[in-house]
Amino acid sequence: MIQLQHLTKRYGAAVAVEDLSLEVGAGELLVLLGESGCGKTTTVKMINRLIDPTAGRVLVEGVEVDSIEPHALRRRIGYVFQKIGLFPHMTVPENVGITLTLLGWDQARITRRVDALLHLVELDPAVMRARWPAELSGGQQQRVGVARALAAEPRVMLLDEPFGALDPLTRGRLQESFARIRRDLRLTAVFVTHDIAEALLAVMVPLLAALSLPSIGLLPAFIALTLYGVLPVLRNTVTGLAGVDPALREAARGVGMTPWQQLRRVELPLAMPVMVAGLRTSTVWVVGMATLSTPVGAPSLGNYIFSGLQTRNFAAVLVGCFAAAGLALVLDGLVHAAEAAST
Repeated sequence: MIQLQHLTKRYGAAVAVEDLSLEVGAGELLVLLGESGCGKTTTVKMINRLIDPTAGRVLVEGVEVDSIEPHALRRRIGYVFQKIGLFPHMTVPENVGITLTLLGWDQARITRRVDALLHLVELDPAVMRARWPAELSGGQQQRVGVARALAAEPRVMLLDEPFGALDPLTRGRLQESFARIRRDLRLTAVFVTHDIAEALLAVMVPLLAALSLPSIGLLPAFIALTLYGVLPVLRNTVTGLAGVDPALREAARGVGMTPWQQLRRVELPLAMPVMVAGLRTSTVWVVGMATLSTPVGAPSLGNYIFSGLQTRNFAAVLVGCFAAAGLALVLDGLVHAAEAAST
């Protein structure tokens, strides 16, 4: 769907992108992850000809972009970026439908399409119809920007740090929404970010697609929490084993133990208190982090917290917080009881 062949961009003696070649297949999501100034945005802008390369070629759907008029090319490619760029003198529907107006659609068709797009990005057309960009929250503005990018039914979408300026809660909801839209519309997308969490979108989407599972929801949350919870257990296991007295290891070898017998009969029992401490820490951490799985569509006690924050229902927030804390204490107590029973 998208091919970059030996792409280079220079500004005088400064090299922004050098000899970059890659290919993004139909329906795939490519994330360009890196620090500021490494050429991510320049690369994306060379795809839709906002920037012309010094050397190399860009092909979209097998056609070299240099052979297409820049304005015609950009109407075929959705583009969302951090500053959003909503026109302040246009209403929300006018912003969303601007590309359709440029394409010559009649007003009735534009209105139907705009209403469908606003529903797609979870905005109420009846509420948004008379709104101006200045009257929207940051998250609402970004949703309108996504709707505008999707207006002409593009098969390719470019996103240049679209959620970077938003607060973590809003960013999480929009990441979930984008993943759903991309999956439902089978979009090919290039996503620029310096946020590793956002980069996981590109890791999880093909993995879960191969398993015929939804790209956002319970499974990615479970995988993330498992990886997160393993860290303190692994750290304490290494620390506990390293803390075994060398004299005891020598004694074990001296009485004729094999390495496996030494590990099972001496080192693991002596390291067990430190290892269990890591398990208890992990348990509490995972319960706390599990509340943050709500933004990626996984059910959790965070549902109460997030919905309470959104509706200013602080009773629901307290219920979620106390329930999560209580669950963490109960599980910690069970692990401690199991430790005590085994000694």
